[in-house]
Amino acid sequence: MLEKPVSVKFEEGISYFKNIFEDMQDMIVMFEPDTLRYIYFNRAAIRGLGYGREEVVQLTLRQLCPELPEEEFRRRIGSLDKGKNSPLLFETVKRRKDGTDFPVELLIYLVKPIENTDICLGIVHGKSYRSQKTLASPQNGLGPVAVDGAEAGEQDVFAQLDAKEAQQLINLLVMHSGESMLITDSLGNILGVNQAFTMVTGYTAAEVVGKNSSILRSGRHNHSFYRAMWEGINASGHWQGEIWNRRKSGELYLEWITINTFYTTDKSERRHVGLFSDITRKKTSEELVWQQANFDMLTGLPNRHMFQSRLELEIKKSRQDGSSIALLFLDIDNFKEVNDSLGHNFGDLLLVEAAKRIQNCVTEPDAVARISSDEFAVIIPAFEDVAKIDRVIHAVMDRISEPFILGEEKSFISVSVGVSIYPEDATTAETLLKNAGQAMHAAKSQGRNSHCYFTAAMQNTATMKRKMVNELRVALIEEQFRVFYQPIVTLNNGALHKAEALIRWQHPVRGLINPAEFIPIAEEVGVVTAIGDWVFHEVARQVAGWRAAYYAKFQISINVSPVQFRHYGANFEAWFQYLNELKLPGQSLVVEITEGLLLDVHASVTSQLLAFRDAGIRVSLDDFGTGYSALSYLKKFDIDYLKIDQTFVRDLEHDANDMALCEAIIVMAHKLGLKVIAEGIETEQQRRLLAEVGCDYGQGYLFSAPVAAREFESRLKATYPDS
Repeated sequence: MLEKPVSVKFEEGISYFKNIFEDMQDMIVMFEPDTLRYIYFNRAAIRGLGYGREEVVQLTLRQLCPELPEEEFRRRIGSLDKGKNSPLLFETVKRRKDGTDFPVELLIYLVKPIENTDICLGIVHGKSYRSQKTLASPQNGLGPVAVDGAEAGEQDVFAQLDAKEAQQLINLLVMHSGESMLITDSLGNILGVNQAFTMVTGYTAAEVVGKNSSILRSGRHNHSFYRAMWEGINASGHWQGEIWNRRKSGELYLEWITINTFYTTDKSERRHVGLFSDITRKKTSEELVWQQANFDMLTGLPNRHMFQSRLELEIKKSRQDGSSIALLFLDIDNFKEVNDSLGHNFGDLLLVEAAKRIQNCVTEPDAVARISSDEFAVIIPAFEDVAKIDRVIHAVMDRISEPFILGEEKSFISVSVGVSIYPEDATTAETLLKNAGQAMHAAKSQGRNSHCYFTAAMQNTATMKRKMVNELRVALIEEQFRVFYQPIVTLNNGALHKAEALIRWQHPVRGLINPAEFIPIAEEVGVVTAIGDWVFHEVARQVAGWRAAYYAKFQISINVSPVQFRHYGANFEAWFQYLNELKLPGQSLVVEITEGLLLDVHASVTSQLLAFRDAGIRVSLDDFGTGYSALSYLKKFDIDYLKIDQTFVRDLEHDANDMALCEAIIVMAHKLGLKVIAEGIETEQQRRLLAEVGCDYGQGYLFSAPVAAREFESRLKATYPDS
């Protein structure tokens, strides 16, 4: 409690008293005990309950406290004695204007008869409210309220109180407020504190009254801070802000404090009233939320959100001074392989180290951010020439190419970089980033570990790609795809026992489109999965019909994209169920995969390949010899067929090395129990040479180009006329 009341001439101090009421973070209300009509809310109550001051006079206690028993409340108010400072205490709920409720503790005092009507002073303590309240601060635009006269529709209670009653109001608030308060003289010597002050600082009134308020100083603010604060107080009589102070225990804490000034009765001395709240935990929580919202938790770099804000700020500055900005979009090459083979912990270590290396390649005011898993961005503002951009790019590429030591593992990676320039390539942050991303993808298509500047041609390519993606989705709905079939014959006798299914797109405007043009795009956007499902069902129906009508062991190969394996995540169970519905054995189909898929050690790929084996579906390794062949995988995954790539077959007649390679592949495959199919056979001489070294099957234009189902069926009829 305060040691003693401070003598104030009320006519001269009314505005300061009212400022104290208004600046308190406790909700303060006044109402008439007879009518229960509210006549005053302070600013905290206005903010917490959501009403305007002009609405206060329309409200009653019953409206704001719907669970409070009105008759019991009136009876207990009647038992209050004026000036005895013995409050009513209610635990109830308050109702906001929007209809929501929150629990409160309500202290009510009877303080003064005005024109034969008592006034009740209510102090509202609400944990729910206090945890959500917004402290006044220069940043949010809240400052001291106007106090000259009453607000619209509000009775000016203060103007009707004399000094004694005003002092009573102040003492009640000081005593029971949940907000810390201290009163000092003009030199900062403490004249009084309340119990809340003791709760926050640890000092009792006896320990601080008579001492200077500097006893609380933390040492974290310099002289210029306090000088500016006192200049503000002396100029306006009011100050608000954050101050670090020190508790009795020595612990530092952050407080939000409001300081008001008033004079003693004879105007000889000034008094300062400080109202403050401990906001340390709140500030720490806000800073953590801000940190999480703006920084990447793994690398500590700005995240995509902060990067976007920084880029927009740099664009705004560049518009003003006419300078240029370079945006670098960096993607770690083959990061997925490192992550999958070594584990996510090692992947995280690699990203942290990569972030450090990239940061070390730039200087102020350049900025680095992590914008997704393995993607980073660098902003180079106000660069003078392209040479600086190239220096940064080459520095980053050189540093990233150095070995990464991850525990006991050593890993080598590279980075692809795309560059776009403001304002030449784009004038908005979004477009600048999109263009840099397109340039990065162009760098990857050049073989990775390279960089590429954005060009208008890339934009045209991207536009065409977006158009094709939309058209692919329409093609699925409107069934514009067609399946063509190319014969696979037995080389020693020309028997037609197999075929490869090859998709074509019957575009309504462009005509027949080769898969090489649209499948890579379909893989990139994930549409290839739906296309693959359609092809499977179409081919399964077709092979069932041809086996029944012509040759009971007829077999068709279908190409399956690596994207399909990654997308399904478990297996192709729906495919197997469809085969059962058709009563079709698994060996009627062959799944063609590429060598690269076997190098993907992900568990889902392994389980899916083994699931094909268990379902009886054969597996063929396409384009053998052109990739990173790992012979151990041939037995591990029960590969049934090897397809010799057409690049080895093309020069078979003229290149002895190609002939030797083909023969070696055939001998090795036969030793492992695999059959061999040679692709791209176009001449009788090629067929003969392959047959002589034991190649099992052949496929190519010598036998037939891919043809539509109806034409292929005509060949089957000719081959099996007695069926």
